[in-house]
Amino acid sequence: MKRVKLFLRQNYGYGPLIGLLLAVGGVEAGYHAHPYWLTLMVGVGTSLLAASLVAFLSPANDEMYQKFLALGIRDMWPSRRDVPPGNWTDWLGRASKHCTLLGVAHGEWRNDERFEPALRQCLVREEVQVHIFFLDPNGGLAAARAREEQRDTPATIRNSIRIIWTLRPRLGPGSERLHLYVYDSTPSSGATWIDDFMIVTHYLAGYPNRTSPAFRVQDLGQDSLFGVFKMNIEKIREKPSTVEITEENVARYI
Repeated sequence: MKRVKLFLRQNYGYGPLIGLLLAVGGVEAGYHAHPYWLTLMVGVGTSLLAASLVAFLSPANDEMYQKFLALGIRDMWPSRRDVPPGNWTDWLGRASKHCTLLGVAHGEWRNDERFEPALRQCLVREEVQVHIFFLDPNGGLAAARAREEQRDTPATIRNSIRIIWTLRPRLGPGSERLHLYVYDSTPSSGATWIDDFMIVTHYLAGYPNRTSPAFRVQDLGQDSLFGVFKMNIEKIREKPSTVEITEENVARYI
């Protein structure tokens, strides 16, 4: 019943009504010896009825599906590992306005041999700033995450920072627009923000981050999920505990 109401609310109800009227009119025309009108009207009418049936059965008329679209959700994966591997660096390399990576250690990024070329390709565009946020390896939250993941998370973070920091001189022009930060906020989710979309992952306390569920959200304004996660990243950036890594303080984090 909800599907029928939504179908009618979207004005799809006119299709089957017109189709039915044309089909009935065609039969009436045939009854009065007008075979041309019979063929034309019945053909168009039944086509409209068939198209309306397809539209009615389409997921576009499912109320839950419409809610997902309204929130900006465009794709979902049960695990971040299920995202096609090449997509991550392709997205990064095509960034034309903005790129922010929020995570714990970014181990998947720095272990990908395509990361450096994609980063170089991204930074060639003068308007692009790249911001990478690491969980502070010196903080208590990194130690807590280490207990949850059953690994030396602080050491993994330090290794990632060291690798990405040392590749900066190899990036050439634009390397000054690569900014690394450490933050000390609850690492409940990660985000890859490229221009007007994000891939968001929600960390699970008992599993490594790479197995976390992920979904893609499109920028549909402040009230969409994209707007919520964007605000969260901006709040993290503004917190006093978030520190940009520089030549003066990098030794503390590697």
